[in-house]
Amino acid sequence: MDWDEPISEELLEKWTNSSDLKDVEAHLFVDASEVACAAVLYLRYGNNGNPKCALVAAKMKVAPLKPLSVPRLELQAAMLGTRLMDSVLRSLDIRVTERFVWTDSSTVLSWLRSDSRRYHQFVAFRVGEILTSTSLDEWHYVPSKLNNANTATKWKGGPSFDPTNTWFTAPEFLREARDQWPLQPALNRTETEAELRSVFLFHGTVSEPLLDVSRFSNWYRLLRAAAYVLRAVQRFKGKKALQTAFLVKKELVEAEILIWRQVQAESYPDECAILRRNLTEPSKSITIPKSSPLYRLSAFIDESGVVRMNSRIAAQPTVSYDTKYPILLPRKHHAVYLLTESYHRRYQHGNGETVCNEMRQRFHVPGLRVLIRRVSKQCLTCRVKKAVPHPPMMAALPETRVTGMIRPFTHTGVDYFGPMLVKQGRCLVKRWVALFTCLTVRAVHLEIVHSLSTQSCIQDIHEDCAVTFTNTNTSWIFNPPLALHMGIHGAWCVPSRRLCSILLDILTVLAMKSSRQ
Repeated sequence: MDWDEPISEELLEKWTNSSDLKDVEAHLFVDASEVACAAVLYLRYGNNGNPKCALVAAKMKVAPLKPLSVPRLELQAAMLGTRLMDSVLRSLDIRVTERFVWTDSSTVLSWLRSDSRRYHQFVAFRVGEILTSTSLDEWHYVPSKLNNANTATKWKGGPSFDPTNTWFTAPEFLREARDQWPLQPALNRTETEAELRSVFLFHGTVSEPLLDVSRFSNWYRLLRAAAYVLRAVQRFKGKKALQTAFLVKKELVEAEILIWRQVQAESYPDECAILRRNLTEPSKSITIPKSSPLYRLSAFIDESGVVRMNSRIAAQPTVSYDTKYPILLPRKHHAVYLLTESYHRRYQHGNGETVCNEMRQRFHVPGLRVLIRRVSKQCLTCRVKKAVPHPPMMAALPETRVTGMIRPFTHTGVDYFGPMLVKQGRCLVKRWVALFTCLTVRAVHLEIVHSLSTQSCIQDIHEDCAVTFTNTNTSWIFNPPLALHMGIHGAWCVPSRRLCSILLDILTVLAMKSSRQ
């Protein structure tokens, strides 16, 4: 039949009646090699003892230039086949009852049956796409000799276009009963090691601290608890321990060393490991990393296992060993905080520099002054001692200070300032100045008063200001000493200070002039 030749009525009738087929099965074969990936789809129909097969579609892709492993290429072929089958079955009007996907790669079948998250992304993403389009029950194993997709991936002498070739007629086992199909091997191992993600395991010894320092709030309680723990450990080991109820100095020193070693092991674990290795293997010494806070401190481990710092006063014979080689401690550890608090209490909550100087005789703590200030801020005694009372909000001004449109000195404030020495005859006598200030317009009037007695004040008022203060409407109001808003500070105290300074300047000038004459 030529391309332009019309189709015969017999073939047209077969094509038209093809949509009435029943029990139609779709069989997809996928395969891959180092050069190509291929997929071929067949329809199997007529299961009433004489099944027939027809080639529907096939697709082949050249392998990528970047070399890939054969299992990866087989997975690529499986994904290519599922996409081809979905596209073809959506286009056909024929109802397909079952689908079968055949592959000769046991690795691909293992990937599909295992957890895809355990494999590399290349495998995980493609397995996820394949299982989205197909179900796991549709995948079957077929030997390579019966896999028709091998024809497109493994050519031997070129392709054959013979109509009787199995490429066009489908494999022979599809025209037989299902019990004659290839046997499915039992995949006991559902997971394969191919493309499995690497799992890194860290094996190390984690030692729990002997004491939980965070449970203590006092340095001496922590020290005594550590001493009793060491005594109990010695008894458990069968060693001879002191039977007294009280702790001796040796036990307290050993407990202090235990605390320092625990603090340094928790704060500088890598540095301690490097220093211990350098101590046991001097020929393979390692330098502390530059990112470490101990890099510039010339750290070393003493005989007790405590990390100390070298200094430039090692040749001084009169200085103690702790002063020559101070113990290195971190600033943010709770035990160091308790130690600083004990020094703070020992020196009576005094100057922080005293605490800093005394601690530096034995320890080197980076940022020690910051820690001392933090201890002082959290100390209840220091907070009470340094507490400043908060004065209440000042009240509003009285009515006499804000009343307008009245005569001057209607509301008057009286105050004294002095004494001032005045020459009377051949002796010097004390005189005071009475200051009368208007509370409204702030006018000032001065009068000399001979004494601080009540009679002298009344006499001065009657003599100089009789008209104003003898009025029947005059009322006297006592001003509390600390009531600043009532005028003691702003109304007449400030003018008193200014007048004192002005009079002092005037008297100084007059005294200089009289001495010149």
